[in-house]
Amino acid sequence: MKKAISFLGKGQYKEVIYVWKDKQIKTYLFPEAVAEIFQPEEVIVLLTPSAKNYRPPKGEQCPECNQALPEPLEEETYWETLQKRLKNKVKLEEREIPEGKSEEELWEIFDICTQVVEKGDEVILDITHAFRSLPLIVFAAAVYLKRVKGVKIEAILYGAYEAKEEDRVPIFDLTKLIDLFDWMIGVEFLRQRSDAAFLAEQIAETQNRLWKENQQGERPTKLKKLGEGLKKISQALQLLRPLKVMEFSQELLPLFEQASDEVKTWAKPFGVVLDEIKREIKELAYECDSQKLTGENLRRQLAIIRHYIDKGRYTEGILLTREWIVDLVAYKNLKEEWLDRDYRTNTIELALNSSLKKKKGEEALVPEWFEQLAESEKLVKLWGQIRDLRNSIAHCGKTKGAQEIPTSIEKQLKEIYSMLEKLLD
Repeated sequence: MKKAISFLGKGQYKEVIYVWKDKQIKTYLFPEAVAEIFQPEEVIVLLTPSAKNYRPPKGEQCPECNQALPEPLEEETYWETLQKRLKNKVKLEEREIPEGKSEEELWEIFDICTQVVEKGDEVILDITHAFRSLPLIVFAAAVYLKRVKGVKIEAILYGAYEAKEEDRVPIFDLTKLIDLFDWMIGVEFLRQRSDAAFLAEQIAETQNRLWKENQQGERPTKLKKLGEGLKKISQALQLLRPLKVMEFSQELLPLFEQASDEVKTWAKPFGVVLDEIKREIKELAYECDSQKLTGENLRRQLAIIRHYIDKGRYTEGILLTREWIVDLVAYKNLKEEWLDRDYRTNTIELALNSSLKKKKGEEALVPEWFEQLAESEKLVKLWGQIRDLRNSIAHCGKTKGAQEIPTSIEKQLKEIYSMLEKLLD
């Protein structure tokens, strides 16, 4: 259902012409303008007991315009007048709210704002006659309704009396301020967890909206591509595809420069962290063939492990570290079939596991080529540590001796990582 939530107070409202695009209405009660111009199925008016019974004194001067106010029609309250004017035009409901003289009363107003709306409703919020802290509560309620209840915020309206020309007052839509919260969430997800899905959605919605609104004017052409590129890297990180992370990061780097002006113009909240994100992506990018095992390839993979650790994504960091050790052995053994599953399992992992058994005093046959590798003992030690960590994670800690607390796992991974850097150097 399309609903409008509005307010009535005790202000000295002056009759003006409220203007929205090609529509207009003459009234001193903005809820009437909302009903006539935006055509909701229901208008819910929130008002305090004192506002409900308020009648402006006859002939009182308006402090803003220094003009005599029109006498209230038949000594009616604002609420009574609104009921008469909207009778048989729209469903009109009232909800009593407290005066807002304490934190508890402010939270009660917030609850009322959110309780009058159902999941799936389309909502117009009007703050024109809202007083003191009420606009802030409305904005908080709008964010809550959109994100928690799945409500579509169609508009947040403000009849801007202070911007009037003669007797014509423009109606402003402040919905973009709610969009700012979404931008902040998307940017924070990307910065904290390298999750670009929400931000990519915001970027795509922005470009699509601008193309729809500006058929002839200047429009962005690269914003969406930048968002999609970030999302691809994000998905590759989530699915532990380091070679794709390197490839996608390299492909995306030029777009940061190409889309920079568009971001600063149409995606300003993202623009604040654009350089920071670019630096992170540059660390992960690899301009050569990621299918070839080189020292630089290993360094970039190590940067991805560091990225996982910095973002608190320890499970991915542990899993990639295990595979990185296998890669390092293949690199030292000068083998090009490093991506062959059989070679990785039955040659490298077998050698690592056999050497680990021998180190523990168990009988095992270790290939000569492995024993001759530089720093093979350090490799085996790290292999044992990361293998135990990996098994602890994979089996959800449901094995003997695998009841590490999360902070212990984090510490162990960081210690292993510092040793990997030294091995590569």
